[in-house]
Amino acid sequence: MTNTFKYNGFTFKPVRKLKITEIGYRDFSSHIDSAIRLPLDKPYDYNLFYKAAENSPMDVFQCLENGKYYVPCDNGLMGFREGK
Repeated sequence: MTNTFKYNGFTFKPVRKLKITEIGYRDFSSHIDSAIRLPLDKPYDYNLFYKAAENSPMDVFQCLENGKYYVPCDNGLMGFREGK
């Protein structure tokens, strides 16, 4: 499968950049779902995530093991809901 990468025991696929309407805190936070958690083997590291992603310009990534979407942030991989 092309354009996929491994990070911390999971396989991710870059999906898309955030839309301009999703970038502001109010709009962005309406898409975040704290119930979407990913049990990582090792502590999350933003820079290592993007290194594994070969510095992909994308903001939204799909975990292929569970089919859910995530946005890498400084403090973790945040579960992301589309169309909220």
